[in-house]
Amino acid sequence: MVNKKELVRKGLIVGAGIAAIAKEKTDKVVAEMLRKGHISQAEGKRLVRKVVGEAAKSGKRVASVVESELSRMVKVAGAASTTTRVSKHHKRRSHRK
Repeated sequence: MVNKKELVRKGLIVGAGIAAIAKEKTDKVVAEMLRKGHISQAEGKRLVRKVVGEAAKSGKRVASVVESELSRMVKVAGAASTTTRVSKHHKRRSHRK
C-alpha cells in the first residue's frame, strides 16, 4: 500500500530542491551581472531573495499538488481494493450454487 506520509515528505523534498536549484542558478547569474557591472550588490541581493522566494512558493505548490493527488490515489486504491474483495466474495458464493 502507498505510504502517504512518505510520499508527502518526498514531495516536500522536491519543493525544497526546486528552491535550492533556483538559488544556485540565480547566484551564478547575479555574480556574472555584478562582475560585468550591470547591477549593484544591493540589487543582486534583492534579485536573489526574490527568485528564491518565488521558487519556495512554487515548491510549496508542488508539494500541495502532490499531497492532494496522493490523497485522491489512496481513496481510489481503497475503493478498488474494496470492490475487488466484494467481487471475489461474490464469485466464491456463486460457485457454491
